Amino acid sequence: MKYRLLFLLLFCIVAESRASRDTTTIHLLKLNPFSLIDFDNSFNLGYERFITRNKSLQAEAGYGNTNFNLWMDLDDNDQQYRGFHVVKFRTEYRQYKLSQMERLPDGAYFGVELYGKSVFKNDPMRVGRGVIAGTPQYWEYVDATRRKNVLAAHIKLGTQFYVMDDFLKKKRRLLADIFLGLGVRVVDNHYDYENKRPDDFQTWDRRVTFANLAPPNRATPYVSAVLGFKLCYLL
Repeated sequence: MKYRLLFLLLFCIVAESRASRDTTTIHLLKLNPFSLIDFDNSFNLGYERFITRNKSLQAEAGYGNTNFNLWMDLDDNDQQYRGFHVVKFRTEYRQYKLSQMERLPDGAYFGVELYGKSVFKNDPMRVGRGVIAGTPQYWEYVDATRRKNVLAAHIKLGTQFYVMDDFLKKKRRLLADIFLGLGVRVVDNHYDYENKRPDDFQTWDRRVTFANLAPPNRATPYVSAVLGFKLCYLL
């Protein structure tokens, strides 16, 4: 329910901005189609608002479930990857080229973004207790939540341009947004459960959350690159 409220809030912001907009302010509604085919698939919706003539702020939120992941088969081999909830957010500051100000929101830009993602599901697990010399003295089943948290920051270069001009000469509303960027991300792959102890022996596979390189129970930084495409509608 709380994820539906995120989308409701985003729609309310867009509706309010359109109702109160003046002729000098630019507002765009954005759809990220690549998020639908991501390993951590989600439906993402974004909103960009110009705060000065060539500077803007952008917010994006998304939700998905790996039961609908297009990369997975329906056989039993992929069942362990299913059932994960995916929540994403992205905020971005942009500055467009001054030489193209008369064409905005069409133009090249420089951006700085903060990106976050949480992938999780309830997943009971077997925990080894009373570990001595690496060997558990007994095993216990616990109700747990398998979770992968990602936080990243990127510097981006991109361009935004009108599309389908031949069909929409009178009202130019549709745009495409293409970008690439480089930065750093931190991945934290772990289990949450009650009575968690530092010496617990956990039996789990981090590949289930597509975090193959991330060691469990430790936030690990990596170099991060982004490449994307968005469809935009000028409000």
